[in-house]
Amino acid sequence: EFTLAFGPIEMMTIESPEVSVIVPAYQAAVYIPDLCLSLQAQSFQNFEVLIADDGSPDDIRAAVTPFLSDKRFRFYRSETNQGVAVTTAKLLHIAKGEFWCNPGADDLLEPDFLSARVGLMRVYPSAGLVHGPPHYIDSHGKKIPSPWVSLCPEKVTPSTRMLCQLLQHNFINTPSVLVKM
Repeated sequence: EFTLAFGPIEMMTIESPEVSVIVPAYQAAVYIPDLCLSLQAQSFQNFEVLIADDGSPDDIRAAVTPFLSDKRFRFYRSETNQGVAVTTAKLLHIAKGEFWCNPGADDLLEPDFLSARVGLMRVYPSAGLVHGPPHYIDSHGKKIPSPWVSLCPEKVTPSTRMLCQLLQHNFINTPSVLVKM
């Protein structure tokens, strides 16, 4: 069973968020607060955050609780581990946004992450998703080189053989994606 862990908090949710941020979490209590802070620091503010504890043995609930006073955040819990695919699908089923993104529970989003991607989706309404190169950081928050950045074209042109690039390198990094619902 997948239940809203804090029932009364749901009454305070945003009715029409443009973006749903989907966060399945397992053994991520140590990382979740930093992700939540990076979400609260977004320049784009019309979003909801759906965090699901996927039967984790650590105390994700305690890590998320300080953020539940923000009406954009909701927390769900499964008593048993169902796996990231099942948990993500369940969160997508209850998401209200026109777009969704799926940062990992251990990721951080730069302050203009949502703004830049929603802006691109508005400029290119036929696009199904937008993404960008990730920035990798070490355990001290220092940026480290990414092997994938050089594979990702800056801009797609009609002559770019995007499918070939994707099949050869799969440079789309899931945490960097914003998808049309």
